[in-house]
Amino acid sequence: MSLKVFPNSPSTISASDSNFLNALMMSSEQPMVLFNLNWDIQQVSSSLFRLLGSSDIKDVNQLTYKLGFDCIARYEEQMMGRDIKDKSVLSFDHVCTIDSIQRKLMFTFLFVFEMDQPMGRILKIRDINDMSSMKDEVAYYKDQMEEQKKQLHRYKDSNIQLENFAYIASHDLREPVRTINNFTQLLARKMGDKLNDEEQEYFQFIKDGVNNMDLLINDLLTYSRVNTGEHIPENVNLNNLMLIILNGLNQSIKEQEAEIIQENLPEIVLGSKTKIKQLFQNLIANAIKFRKPDKPPKVIISGAEDQTHWKFSIADNGIGIKPEYFEKIFMIFKKLHSKHEFQGSGIGLAICKKIVEQHDGEIWVESTLDSGTTFFFTIAKHQANPDSEK
Repeated sequence: MSLKVFPNSPSTISASDSNFLNALMMSSEQPMVLFNLNWDIQQVSSSLFRLLGSSDIKDVNQLTYKLGFDCIARYEEQMMGRDIKDKSVLSFDHVCTIDSIQRKLMFTFLFVFEMDQPMGRILKIRDINDMSSMKDEVAYYKDQMEEQKKQLHRYKDSNIQLENFAYIASHDLREPVRTINNFTQLLARKMGDKLNDEEQEYFQFIKDGVNNMDLLINDLLTYSRVNTGEHIPENVNLNNLMLIILNGLNQSIKEQEAEIIQENLPEIVLGSKTKIKQLFQNLIANAIKFRKPDKPPKVIISGAEDQTHWKFSIADNGIGIKPEYFEKIFMIFKKLHSKHEFQGSGIGLAICKKIVEQHDGEIWVESTLDSGTTFFFTIAKHQANPDSEK
């Protein structure tokens, strides 16, 4: 015998025989009852026993005693006058008392057909209280998602404003710094030999302060431009780019007697040529800069490939970094050394992190103090143009 259930259309569920329906009843998490056309119970799902708090449901009288005697009568009353083709499914709410607790249930009746002829009915029962709690839970998480979406927009707007402020502030600050520097130099030339040692020292303090401020403003402008500048991915010839980078660092390489080794670098990467140049240049310059006094720098630049990204590493034999600073070094203006030890504003690695993120990658560091440091970063092989999404 071939059976099928008729919820909305003649082919929603089909099975080879009635064993399918029996298995469905036993495995269903929803309380269900299978009747024949005479309302004799053919099968009951185990979840119905849990709903009713009883395992002794053998006939319709026991069932309706538990659920309320009017439930089947209501069904038959509502089905009267319908054409058989319109009797495929009927649902209504039903209130009953189970174990002294009033329960509001939803009843759904479906016909079971054999060869388009009705052979029986299935009753599905759903606790509306449970449905309400599920709806409340869904509504709660929907509200949470909306709030997170609002926070994301606020963060995005705040970040854009911060970037614009950084650009405007740093750009406008350069003029007064230049003015201070120019008048300090004029005053120093005018006074000439009239300045005593103490006064010359004061002038030097002013010059150092102005130079530090100018460096800080320049770096802040650079960081702002990374954030606000165009990011249009293109095919970048990394071999040619490395020649340009190392040529730009040539003086530092010669002065420090640095050894630069390149291993397995891809010929072409996808990204912003200017930003990738800045990324490699910053990391290689740092590897040369943070050398040990008694050993010339050795820098190894390597590449590797996986399915979605290029992975690069820049390793040195320098002074190393303590593990507690592995995350902090990527924060803007975070310096681990005084300006007397190493020059710089502490913004270079923050720029590197921003550039890597714009290329859908990650950056991290591994280091052993007094033994050397390796910076790792990835660049995605396929990238969307962020500017096209604005």
